[in-house]
Amino acid sequence: ERVRLAGATPRFVSWVQGSARPEWRLDIDGLARAVTRRTRALFLMNPSMPSGGVLNEAEWGAVAAICREHDLWLLYNAAMERILYDGRPLVHPASLPGMRERTLIIGSVSKEYRMIGWRVGWVVGPAAALAEVGRVGLYNVVTPVGIGQPGALAALTDPDQAADVARATARWEGRRDTVMRALASYPVRAAAGGWSLLLDAGAMGLAARDAWAMLLEKGRVAATPMDAWGGEGSANWVRLVFSNERKIRLAELGDRFARVF
Repeated sequence: ERVRLAGATPRFVSWVQGSARPEWRLDIDGLARAVTRRTRALFLMNPSMPSGGVLNEAEWGAVAAICREHDLWLLYNAAMERILYDGRPLVHPASLPGMRERTLIIGSVSKEYRMIGWRVGWVVGPAAALAEVGRVGLYNVVTPVGIGQPGALAALTDPDQAADVARATARWEGRRDTVMRALASYPVRAAAGGWSLLLDAGAMGLAARDAWAMLLEKGRVAATPMDAWGGEGSANWVRLVFSNERKIRLAELGDRFARVF
């Protein structure tokens, strides 16, 4: 909606099922088709939320090539960039050829640092662009409360912060694995990063909103229908967030789903 408020038109590009195993891959061909002479910027979050999809090196290379060819800004939401599973490497788009001068990095303490609701973030990028970013922020962003800014500073400057994020990521990976084992007989797509994954309600013959209501009423599972989160096909998916549930509770999902479906 912010894109529309700025007078621009968002065009959505899908994540699709990978061939090797049921995980997400960015539709690079679809991305190339979506770019026109009027395109000005490409917005990506990696890992993707809510899907948990993670771009690999080849996909990042294709994204960078499209940005260079069409002279696009890359708006990179990096709030979850270190929450990666199965030993995946962190590929930073600004490190790729020709991308440093066209990448705006958007960060936040809400995800990696678990400071949910503190609403402290930052933008890093070329100096020439940041004056305009600051102007927009001044008139469009709520000022963080007094405790939030020194709290964020403490988190960011803690000598143990990298190890702390790694420990949290290991916990989340274990929780993801618990969900995948509990729901092995259901059409769930594995998350390669982040802290949520998606159930394909459409593959079960259900709309996401119907599956969500059934899970809440019969299984006492709080999930989120994704029909307001994208374009075509979003009405098929239900999000399961595993970031703040213990494994012993997540292991109950199989029994709870069985009561519903």
